[in-house]
Amino acid sequence: MDELDYFIENAFSLVMSGYYRTREERKGQVTSMTAALRGERAPVIAEFKRRTPSVRELSSTAPVMERLQEFRDAGVCAFSILTEPHRFDGSLDNLAVAATFGLPVLMKDFIISTDQLDAAHRLGADCVLLILEIFNRSRYNLDVLMEEAHSLGLEVILEVNSTEQYRQAMQTEAEIIGINNRNLSDLTLEQRRTERILGSERKDRPVIGMSGIRGGSEVESMMRAGADGVLVGTSVMGDNDSALREITEAAILARSKNMRK
Repeated sequence: MDELDYFIENAFSLVMSGYYRTREERKGQVTSMTAALRGERAPVIAEFKRRTPSVRELSSTAPVMERLQEFRDAGVCAFSILTEPHRFDGSLDNLAVAATFGLPVLMKDFIISTDQLDAAHRLGADCVLLILEIFNRSRYNLDVLMEEAHSLGLEVILEVNSTEQYRQAMQTEAEIIGINNRNLSDLTLEQRRTERILGSERKDRPVIGMSGIRGGSEVESMMRAGADGVLVGTSVMGDNDSALREITEAAILARSKNMRK
């Protein structure tokens, strides 16, 4: 069993345990992640997580409200919230907190069930992550979950990690394609995967780069290759905001350069 197999089995266990069942009622309208990436704020989705299998404990001990305020003040266009509790110390409560800030919120999890989508909508998410590799190697149905997400008014970021998967994603109704530079099977990183794929493939919707983004140089490289923004987590969860500021400034500059081409 590799890492992704574990994540799939863990997701099934969490769904069956009732972890995602909530009686909360959504308090606001859905906000478009796609529009946010194209808006005035930096095309950066900043991720809140306490832990990650590739890095283990992250350094920030700030409360979620305080950290998200720092993200917003730095100019990011949206939040990503990890909700998987076992390997990421994620929390559905954090999703509800993020929804109070007025920026689009991505629920990032290993989604296999409509129960998870219902929780995302009820707790205030505007967008959900669906991971193409999960559906390629399991009995779960991507089309069913994407249709359900859209019926709830949620946008979809469809995550891919190869050229073949990118081409598959282009045939779907996902609003955004996310190219993950990290392999979920063994957590290894291919630093320039986003650039490699975008260098040879057409694009008809927003594409974001994900994983391995430590500072402005990675952001500039991905966006120069054609990415419309980035999702960053580990590098912005330290208690020093310099990396976050560097990333947002690089993203704004790179977008302006792309617009002048």
